Amino acid sequence: MATSNLLKDTGILIRTYHKDAERLFLCLKSIQCFAHVMKVTVVCPSSSKEVIEKTCLQFDWVELKTCANYQNDFIGQQITKLLADMFVDSNFILHIDSDCIFTQQVDEADLFFDKKPILYFRPYSFFYEQGINMPWQTITSKFLKRQTDYEFMRRFPLVYDRTAYSSLRSYYNEQFNDDIEEVLSKVSGDYFSEFNLLGSFVYYFRPDLAHFIDTNQGPVRPAVVRQGCLYQSRDDRSLSTEERELLEKILQSEV
Repeated sequence: MATSNLLKDTGILIRTYHKDAERLFLCLKSIQCFAHVMKVTVVCPSSSKEVIEKTCLQFDWVELKTCANYQNDFIGQQITKLLADMFVDSNFILHIDSDCIFTQQVDEADLFFDKKPILYFRPYSFFYEQGINMPWQTITSKFLKRQTDYEFMRRFPLVYDRTAYSSLRSYYNEQFNDDIEEVLSKVSGDYFSEFNLLGSFVYYFRPDLAHFIDTNQGPVRPAVVRQGCLYQSRDDRSLSTEERELLEKILQSEV
């Protein structure tokens, strides 16, 4: 099978830190098995470099870069992702976290439609009807200075055209006369969502950069990534014996 030019033009960005070294190893192993055609850049705070470098050196095709040390790195890692085009030179950028692993061979159709990244979304009204609190709508609307009606952080991986990042930063600078890195000083606690901000911006202001699919209506491609740590347990990065065995079994199933 010929290698997709779109996949070859897609770079993977993984923003990580020292507590995720073990999970990062499995993530990179899964890329080696199922997504090796894409270039990989790992970014960590400079304070985590010594630990993360030991993991990255086990994969000679990984490029490790460092970013600033943030007092609140939960927001800091989101800022790094909004600067993704400064770390990755590919025309498309794929985001996964260290706690994600690819579970099957990645095909162009898993990520693109009509040569545009697929961007899944769901109306916020769906969640409210289920009695689910969605704090991302208010903060996203605040920063885009318009009501946002859709939630865009549906699942990993998330792929964006590199133009989206600089376009969002320019818009943010015009609206707030400030760099987007300063978003840290404008949020309350951890209530911020980089992918909802980026996804909503593309949807409302740069719809030419993506192909949008409402997950309430479909069609939805089968997931090619498994995510380990949920939001509720984000500070617990440990791997249980059972989870490690499951992940290793998935990686051993490479065909």
